[in-house]
Amino acid sequence: MPNLNAHFAAFLKNLDVPADVITYINAAKKRVKERLCQSRTAFGPAEAGGPAKVTPRFFTQGSWGYGTLNYPYETPPQQIDVDFGVYLPVSCIEDLRPSLAAKDFFFKVDAILGRLAADNQWRLDRSKETCTRVILNDLVHLDIPLYSIPDLEFNRMPLQDENPGSLPAPAGSGIVPDDDSVDAWSDLPTDRVLLALRSGEWHESDPRMIHRWFSREVQAKSEQLRRVSRYLKAWRDKLWRTGGPSFIFLMVICANTFKRTIERDDIALMNVLRSFPDSLSAPVIIPNGSGEDITKKQKPEDIRILRKEAVRFHQDLSEAIGSSAPLDGSIVNHLGSRFRERHSPGRLEKME
Repeated sequence: MPNLNAHFAAFLKNLDVPADVITYINAAKKRVKERLCQSRTAFGPAEAGGPAKVTPRFFTQGSWGYGTLNYPYETPPQQIDVDFGVYLPVSCIEDLRPSLAAKDFFFKVDAILGRLAADNQWRLDRSKETCTRVILNDLVHLDIPLYSIPDLEFNRMPLQDENPGSLPAPAGSGIVPDDDSVDAWSDLPTDRVLLALRSGEWHESDPRMIHRWFSREVQAKSEQLRRVSRYLKAWRDKLWRTGGPSFIFLMVICANTFKRTIERDDIALMNVLRSFPDSLSAPVIIPNGSGEDITKKQKPEDIRILRKEAVRFHQDLSEAIGSSAPLDGSIVNHLGSRFRERHSPGRLEKME
């Protein structure tokens, strides 16, 4: 029986983001933090020119935080997506109506990061309802969602380095409060983490819970779970150059059905793929305490394709593992040439 584990180990190295790109992303994140912290009057009710009332907290979430970041299958259109949350305490914004507070939060962050983007030849994208996107180049973008968090939890978050601010405070947003009597913090669970939307709404969402859940899953089930999750993500990116099922959806299915197989990532992945048809026929609950079935957020056509392709991938992987002759070439159809060939991604432009 062929052991494809060495092939998957080599494939994983081909999925790794090069060190120079990681350095570049970290430098960009640092500049974002510095600018948001330098704007001394942007966040909180400080008088113009007075001391900062609050310094935002930051939390890197998504694939970067889970340790499941892959180099894209094809760029463009695919990009490395880094989710970098910005948090303010609820007491900092509760003097405004919730709808106005959310819009004002976005206005200020957009204004600050718009200037930063111009300084660095980046591009600001305001089209996302749930975040401010900063496109660094064809390979990388930062998604910056905005959160309100209870004061006690805010104070427990690590304080980032604070630099003296010379950035002028953005001009007033000119936003007119919605004429809606049901627009008060008493209508929202302010003891929870809330995600701001550009529309002025706030949705209960705490990405830290998913981060902690996945960390516990990996601790309980081994690092192999993280590796198999990355294989599934690479499979998704080969199937869908754009769009497709969300990675958190695939990751939850993987964690729910994963069985550790020592030194055999190929068999561990095969077992997860076998479970997909049944998993796609049942609710997939996001592990953030909300009880939400995230299957409903996936496109029905994507679910149909995923079910069909999982059956095909499982069959080809099973045959490759069970054959007396190497059949790793059939796996290339599902994971791409990086499964068999050494991958050397081009250097990132504008590394300075």
